[in-house]
Amino acid sequence: MKRKKKFIFLYFAVLLFILLVIFSYFLLTYPKACNYDEKCFQENFVNCKRARVYKFSDGNLYEFIIVGKRQGKCGVVVKAIDIPNPELKEKLENKKMTCLLDTSYTINEIPEMLDYCTGPLKEALLEIMLKRFYEIFISNLQNITQELEKAV
Repeated sequence: MKRKKKFIFLYFAVLLFILLVIFSYFLLTYPKACNYDEKCFQENFVNCKRARVYKFSDGNLYEFIIVGKRQGKCGVVVKAIDIPNPELKEKLENKKMTCLLDTSYTINEIPEMLDYCTGPLKEALLEIMLKRFYEIFISNLQNITQELEKAV
């Protein structure tokens, strides 16, 4: 009987230890929820502490999550959450990119942010920008041709 009580005690002690480790890991790795508060996110970004913020840009909703230091920079995962434009929705929504950013900037002032990112979201954004550039170029090609003909 004593042996059975000892086994039960040991079983619960191990179970409690495992739960404690899992709970500690969760607390240490779960990002602070800044929701829509960019100031809260920026305070964590400066020190590269885990945090999450939702940010609107051009009517689209993005989620920014600081994941910690990577290669001497601050790792931030950006995910497109809600894209209202039906033409862009399929191309962008639920895609992510990982960015390695310098914390000397604020998150809103990073010049050419896409240069520091990799992933499907970056590829989709570049594809959209290239398509728009091509459309503008083609629409202006007729004007360019007419100007060249006048010059010759």
